[in-house]
Amino acid sequence: MFLIMSIGFPYFEGKEITWKTLLLGLVLWTIGGLGFGYTMKLFMNKTIKKKKENTAANNV
Repeated sequence: MFLIMSIGFPYFEGKEITWKTLLLGLVLWTIGGLGFGYTMKLFMNKTIKKKKENTAANNV
């Protein structure tokens, strides 16, 4: 995503690609990726716990 959004689109739109925009994009995409990954981790752990609870309740 970083490559496409920071290099691909500006290149095809004829915009200037500078070190400043690349570094800003790198920082923003890193923060966004870490935030997305953490959110998915929380969601998947919650889903797994819920499935284990349902399975345990059905086995009794």
